[in-house]
Amino acid sequence: MDSRDYVGISYVVKWLVYVCITGAFYWLNTLGEPSSKSAENEEKIYTMQSNNRRSEKQATVETTDVFDSIRKKGRLRSRADVQMAEQKRNK
Repeated sequence: MDSRDYVGISYVVKWLVYVCITGAFYWLNTLGEPSSKSAENEEKIYTMQSNNRRSEKQATVETTDVFDSIRKKGRLRSRADVQMAEQKRNK
């Protein structure tokens, strides 16, 4: 027998092993999550709570705008601008 006689069989066996390993992986992962419905319900509750918190935060943000004073300034100056002005004064 030549070594080329089993090339086709080895190809089929290799792919059968790949399929079996992939199937076992997905089967084991689905066994690890028996309570997927309860997780979905918890997620819905969590998103409802976070949406309620967001709407409350948006209401408070609209009433207390911390950037309002910055918008009313005529000219905005960075730290670099302040330092350059001090250097010009010191010369």
